[in-house]
Amino acid sequence: MSITSKSHRPYSLLAVLLALCLIIGSTGSFSSQTSLAIISTTVLLLIASYYLRPFFNRLSIRQIRTITYLALTLMVIGQVLILIFLPVSVYHDPYRVLSQADQLAAGDHVWQSTYFWRYPNNVPITYILSKFFALGQIVHLSNNITIHLLTISLLDTFIVLVLKTSADLKSRQSTFLGLLAFLTATPFAYTYYLQVFYSDLPAMLAVLVIFRLLWRWPKANTTKAKVKISLGLTFTALLGMLMKPNMIVLLPAGFLTLLILAIKKERTKKQLLRPILFLSLGMALAMPATLLIDRASSYQPHSAEAFPASHWVLMGLNKSGDGMYDDQDVEKDISLANTTARRQYDSQQIVHRIQTLGPFGLSELWLKKLTILLDVSAVQDWYNGGFESAPKWYQDHIAFYQKAIKIGYVVASIILFFTVSLRLLCWRPRFHRQKDQLALLAVLTALGYLAFHVIFWEAESRYGQSILPALFVLLVALPAPVARRQKVTEVKRQKRWPRVAFLISATIAIYAVFLQSYSLSTIVVAAQRSQLSVQYHAQPTTISPGTTLEQQVNLAKPANTFSVQIQAKSTMIVTLQNLQTGQVWALTEKADEFILKQPLPAGSYQIVIQNQGLVPQLIDLVQTNNYALAPFPVTINQVQNKNASLIYLFEWLNTKPS
Repeated sequence: MSITSKSHRPYSLLAVLLALCLIIGSTGSFSSQTSLAIISTTVLLLIASYYLRPFFNRLSIRQIRTITYLALTLMVIGQVLILIFLPVSVYHDPYRVLSQADQLAAGDHVWQSTYFWRYPNNVPITYILSKFFALGQIVHLSNNITIHLLTISLLDTFIVLVLKTSADLKSRQSTFLGLLAFLTATPFAYTYYLQVFYSDLPAMLAVLVIFRLLWRWPKANTTKAKVKISLGLTFTALLGMLMKPNMIVLLPAGFLTLLILAIKKERTKKQLLRPILFLSLGMALAMPATLLIDRASSYQPHSAEAFPASHWVLMGLNKSGDGMYDDQDVEKDISLANTTARRQYDSQQIVHRIQTLGPFGLSELWLKKLTILLDVSAVQDWYNGGFESAPKWYQDHIAFYQKAIKIGYVVASIILFFTVSLRLLCWRPRFHRQKDQLALLAVLTALGYLAFHVIFWEAESRYGQSILPALFVLLVALPAPVARRQKVTEVKRQKRWPRVAFLISATIAIYAVFLQSYSLSTIVVAAQRSQLSVQYHAQPTTISPGTTLEQQVNLAKPANTFSVQIQAKSTMIVTLQNLQTGQVWALTEKADEFILKQPLPAGSYQIVIQNQGLVPQLIDLVQTNNYALAPFPVTINQVQNKNASLIYLFEWLNTKPS
């Protein structure tokens, strides 16, 4: 394959820098067990797509539309089935947001968890979610259904807008179909963004909408149209900032775009000036809007618990933790008296860590953080504590499914990164063109997100997904590399299909062999892990003497390890009963858990917790107002508590070598 360029215009150094970041960062998804499968599958699919590209580009608009409607229909059906049959146990930050929103929607405006005092940036999304819960309750929907409707609406709106952007910018049919495949045929549409509601997807949608409005601005020929876009930019920027404050990177990206256009003496820069000012206005309004939300939700900041911004900078410089969230740094800041003391400590340690790392150590840490940001291998595990109780047909082949999801999204992401990188490296900007101006803004936005987390902030693999809207825009705005024209005869066309068939067959064979030969070391059979956590002062439930708690759990497959969280130093009798055979096992206390290591066949079980002492005991019991945490509720002395649940985990630990 030979690529040529008809232009002698210079490369964009910013584009080259982003391409290098994508290429280097994509290696973060590799592991010793998966590298061979990832590399071989990626190469074979890229070669197959090269041969298929001419065929795709000859498809008519009608054919493309038919394929699109069919793919979107199948996607929605698949999403609905996943939400019905594969509900997950949401835990950590998204559950704390969900739980507080559930509480606010019920009219309870008490903020008991210290989580929001440490992370006040999540107060706005919590308040907004509570309003959706309140709307759902008007039409008698449970919060489970409301949040599923919200996630599927946001996700599918994002997908449709990406495809519409591709059509609006008149990208090639092959590019459009590539995007369609990424968005509808990979785990992107069926895992984290569908199953867990959090700030990532709303923020990505806001960024995409902003790109679209900026694209539409020069084409708005009437005052009415300009006003609509101005209001849209302001409102979208405001909502985006409320969802995720790191969206602020769009602002310097916008003004840097204007500066570069000014240096290049492009008169068309004036077309971007006014919309970027409206973008700035929307972001500026986020601060007073946050204060209004605090007042409406009765939220009061607590300086004794709050973390300063320097706390995240400090964690980002922790070499032992690879610049990620670090428990030791968190515990140290918690031990200090107030925000001022934490800021002083953080500042001293930041200087010390920079000096200790030195230029080479700092560069090495930054490269490591870049690979972490673009590592998508754990997409199905982000804030997912396991399925509540996956059906038998899924668990029969769970190792196959989970590895297919992992490898599938890694391969799809690497192909996306490679394709965008190739276009960036071949790009010769002509800044009088609106597409190139939009591409420049997308490049600066993506670099801004990466630089923010690599250089200044702590890194997590989820954070790198923030650049997806910018990458999608680049994919449709930048021209594809031009291959040297060769006369394509009918004989060559006929030879192409056997090659494509061989490549696809080889890909499937390698994929299948790898998946069949690999087993998981741990399988979550059933779980309820949603909780507010002791570290955020979650309040335990007091159990009176003579009280019995029971909760049923169905296991579709055997398990051999079971644990239920109680409270450290609580004196309780915890047993597990097989409801089919009547067999009962006593659990062993270990710290704040009771554990059973015993082969448990598939079937129905009853968790039984008894306080047979003479004094009250404490237990970790999760309670919501209108959100069902588990398939079966807790009963206390035979009285059912509809939206309460214990915190438990059934696992199968594979002792055989993989």
